[in-house]
Amino acid sequence: MLRQTIVIGLMLALLVGRATAASPEDAALEPTTQWRIDYGEERCSLLRQFGEVKDGVLLEIASFGSRTNFRFTLIGKPVPK
Repeated sequence: MLRQTIVIGLMLALLVGRATAASPEDAALEPTTQWRIDYGEERCSLLRQFGEVKDGVLLEIASFGSRTNFRFTLIGKPVPK
């Protein structure tokens, strides 16, 4: 589990770095919550809010039993459709 957390953290750092470099006019969103973990028999996920609730983004990183495949979900107004 520790290795997964480290890999997820590195992937998140790359994701956030690319997002801010892609459009310089957009400001980087700062984290506004701590990481939350939700785990069970078949699924494990990490959640964190970036920016204010109204104009921020919720990031969910989930694994459904695989140690190599993760699903990244971004929810919020700044996310392009």
